[in-house]
Formats: sequence, structure tokens, C-alpha cells
Amino acid sequence: MVASSNLAGGAFSDLLRRGPLASRQAAESTVCSRIAHRGSSSRVNPLLIPSVIVSRKAIAYIDGFNFYHGVVKQKPSLKWLDYVALCDQLLRGVEVTRVNYFTAIVKNRPQDLGQSQRQNDYLRALGANRRMTVVLGKFQPKLASVEVVNTQQVNLEVGGLGTLKRGEWVRGRVWEEKGSDVNLGTDLSWDACSGSMQVALVLSNDLDLQRSIDRAKDAGIEVVVVNPHHRTHAPSLIGTDTRKLHIGDLRKCQLPDIVTLTDGRTKVHRPATW
Repeated sequence: MVASSNLAGGAFSDLLRRGPLASRQAAESTVCSRIAHRGSSSRVNPLLIPSVIVSRKAIAYIDGFNFYHGVVKQKPSLKWLDYVALCDQLLRGVEVTRVNYFTAIVKNRPQDLGQSQRQNDYLRALGANRRMTVVLGKFQPKLASVEVVNTQQVNLEVGGLGTLKRGEWVRGRVWEEKGSDVNLGTDLSWDACSGSMQVALVLSNDLDLQRSIDRAKDAGIEVVVVNPHHRTHAPSLIGTDTRKLHIGDLRKCQLPDIVTLTDGRTKVHRPATW
């Protein structure tokens, strides 16, 4: 942040003391107003009027599984996504200082024994960028009634093999992600109140986050929302602005096939199925 003169610097300092949300337009207006009040005899360099540079800073908040199911689950070629590059693309002209990725460690399934290894490689590759922070929740089992979507043979606890028919309802143990929405909402509210940013970028359509977004807006933060499920007409969170995801940007914002980690030696390879 640079002011054109001592006069402009004083005006801008006054504006900064009002909080982190002083916009470029408000800053320039204040400086110009004070220069005008000093009159034409003031010794101010006309080449520098108004020359106030306000660098707006942003923090991104990515709901990992919400984004996964809405955007890349059915598109393996997009799964090696560079979220830092994507957020820079979505907020061009704003300095994205940190990208927070909220997720949980998956467990292997009988039909996919490599799932946890692929996720581990991906999280390590993401962490190679110092602007990236991975925040972990957890998966928690619970009993629930679920509908069978595909007829299949399964191993029963009693009686050996059995057939589950499509459309039947069965009682079973399901794994539920816990903590990511709470972690995201908490961090968003804290960053908004601590003056860490002027812009928040939220990639999710989890309606549980709406109150945190409202609190950030109350603090004067511009909240840009990206709905990963917009193609299905799913409800969207309400911020102050929106962005849409474009397939071309997702293809362009992929990590290198081989990522060197921060130790300068260890390399992580893109999974073969991605």
C-alpha cells in the first residue's frame, strides 16, 4: 500500500484505522477530498494524484467432498486439480494469500483398495504449495437405512452369500464425514473478524455454511460463492457475488504429473487412473 504524499499517506492511514475493509474507491475519494481542501497552493506532485494502491487480499475455503461430488467424481481427468491455480483464476485481480481445503481421510472399500493411497498422494501434492492448507475432519460410522441402487451379491454376517435387489431398503453401517463444515465455518468467521482478508472465496453449496457467510458479510467481507453443484440446479449459498466453474479452467488448472514436495527431493506422481 503506497500513498502519493504525506498528505495522502495521512488520509489513507486514517482510513486504514477504520478497519480492513476500506475499498480502493473510498481511499481515493478520501485522499482527493483532503488534497482539494488544502487548495491549489499545496505542494503536492500532480503526477501522483490520486496514487493510492490498495491490494485486496482473499482467503479461499474449499469444501472438499462437496466439490468432489459436484465436479470431479465422474471426471477422473480433472481430479489432479490445482486448487491454488483455480482460486487465482476465479479471483483475478485479487491476491489470494491462502487456500484452505477441508476434507477427511477416506477408507479403502472392497471394490477399491487403492482409494486411500490416491487421496494421500493428492493431499501431499497439494501441500507442496505453501499457500495451501489442508484441514482434516474425520469419517464416523453410523447405522442407517439405505436403498439398494444396484442388485448385487454380498457376504452376509449369517448365512453366507445373499442377494440385495435394487430398490430394497436395508439396515447397514454407513460412513459419514464429520467436521469439515464446522471447520470451514469457524475459520471463515475467525478470518473475517480478525481482519485477515477483504474477500472470501467459498467453494461449496452446503447450506449449513450460510450463517458463517452472513457473519462474514456483516463484518464487511466480500464473500464470493462458487456452487459446485450448479449444473444440477441444487440450492446455492448466498454471498455478495458468485463465480461459475468452467470445464476449460478446470482442465487448465491441473497439477504437474510429477510434483516435487517441499523437501526438494520427494516426488509424488499423478495416479494412473486420473
